[in-house]
Amino acid sequence: KPILASLGSFLSGLLFVVFTRRAPCFAMHGVRVFRRGFAGFGTPQTHRIFPAIKRHCELIVEEAKGSEVWTVDGKRYLDATSGIGVVSTGHCHPTVVKAVQAQAAKAVHVQQSCYYGSAMKELIDRLVLVVPKGLDSFFFCNSGAEANEGALRLARQATKKDTVIAFLGGYHGRTSGTLAITSS
Repeated sequence: KPILASLGSFLSGLLFVVFTRRAPCFAMHGVRVFRRGFAGFGTPQTHRIFPAIKRHCELIVEEAKGSEVWTVDGKRYLDATSGIGVVSTGHCHPTVVKAVQAQAAKAVHVQQSCYYGSAMKELIDRLVLVVPKGLDSFFFCNSGAEANEGALRLARQATKKDTVIAFLGGYHGRTSGTLAITSS
């Protein structure tokens, strides 16, 4: 039941996002809908997290494995978001955990604007073999917002234009540049 309840809550959140672009609230039989609010679709904020970061609920997750998460009170839920797409292999995938542990034992953070990292060089050497001819530069980043910022800069540099087109209702990140093109 907790898995189905979590999926139902997730889907009601999706319905909310999809159907409230023009109306303040959407009602559907059997689906709980929240009004928009800073703490997450109108839920009261009980934790001291910056209120502009919206979330669907106030669950506190302590552990995760595969597509499941467990709260601090031991309830199990299905993570239908895959950590917002970040953990597409599932939480704590053994191959990913092993690679992270191996890299953390060598160097935790090798800032590419200061010097080159051997892991980055190895990745570039492998990418050069599979990308189309002429694509010989790479941009590495740590978030979708940073990737979008890089794409905005590249588009402006390549076109010599300042104007960009963005989808209405799209989410592009929480940096200044991505917020400037985010309507949601």
